[in-house]
Amino acid sequence: MNYKKVLLTIIMLFIGKQCIMAEDLTNIKINFKHEFNLTEEYKDLYIEISADNFSNNEYRALFTKDDSNIPDTHDNNDELIPILMETSDSPNYGQILNLDYIAKYGNPYITFYEYNGNNFNKVSNPILVNRPKLLPYTKRIIGQFYSDNSMDIKIKDIVSENSIVKFKLGEVTDLDLLKKLENPNDNAYEELIEFAKNDTNAIVSNTVNIIASRVDDSDGIYSNAWDVTKVTKDKYYYGYFVIDDENDNYYPLEDIQLYKLQNNSLYASNYKSEQIVEQENISNNSSTDNINNNQETVVDAPNTLSIISKMLLIISGLLIIFGIGLYGYNLYKLKQSNNK
Repeated sequence: MNYKKVLLTIIMLFIGKQCIMAEDLTNIKINFKHEFNLTEEYKDLYIEISADNFSNNEYRALFTKDDSNIPDTHDNNDELIPILMETSDSPNYGQILNLDYIAKYGNPYITFYEYNGNNFNKVSNPILVNRPKLLPYTKRIIGQFYSDNSMDIKIKDIVSENSIVKFKLGEVTDLDLLKKLENPNDNAYEELIEFAKNDTNAIVSNTVNIIASRVDDSDGIYSNAWDVTKVTKDKYYYGYFVIDDENDNYYPLEDIQLYKLQNNSLYASNYKSEQIVEQENISNNSSTDNINNNQETVVDAPNTLSIISKMLLIISGLLIIFGIGLYGYNLYKLKQSNNK
């Protein structure tokens, strides 16, 4: 055996391995950034990454469901997510705009790779990224049902740009549940979700495909989505929305709304018991009666004043006539006295 050749081969392999090894990133920090209040919506959300030693090379990220079997090198660009590096005064910052893997895995692991001219080398261990907490119920998926049987869907939480939304619309017939929704909390909404899931008499049960341009946009209008003739204004209705997880491949996301009919459209509404409605009607009627009484008083007052005014005018006229007559009589007596 030629030991020199074997030793030389080992040395060359070692040198070659060292040449393609990239420097591991240090002090990596990952944060979710957004523009709007978290209790309202996740809009323009992105991942911000910082590290002490980003180079001028291209970096990409690999999202995985767990931290096992992470390759040291990677050449599949379709699986690696681009990182947009800052070019301002903070070159150690980067951004990830694609959140499909957050929508898919919920709490994924991120491994960073650096391009070496041929492929991408791993420069970090897998890092667990915790998904931002779910928005409150009634804030995640907003559905609006219009009088022309169309509907509008806006997704405010994190979702893949090409998602399928399943929805059900039905009457809430459980009076005890409605009473809990008078001052709703998470438990009440969760009970309403279970009621909706188990409702076999739903007015409509359908699916719609959410395309990229309609995610969190105002043009998510879908025609012939429901039937306005099947609802009445004196009842309450649920709208249950859920993102299709495609056989557990996506993080679960569901939401619920309580509706009432107004102007032939369903609007989100809080439940009001019959007692509250009756009290409001009494209050409104009382206010109307007070207005009517005030109006009657205002109307009667001019009539009374009109009669008094007429009487005063008559008396004044009589006094004037009497005064003129008395003056004429005195003038006549004076002339008679002068003739004598």
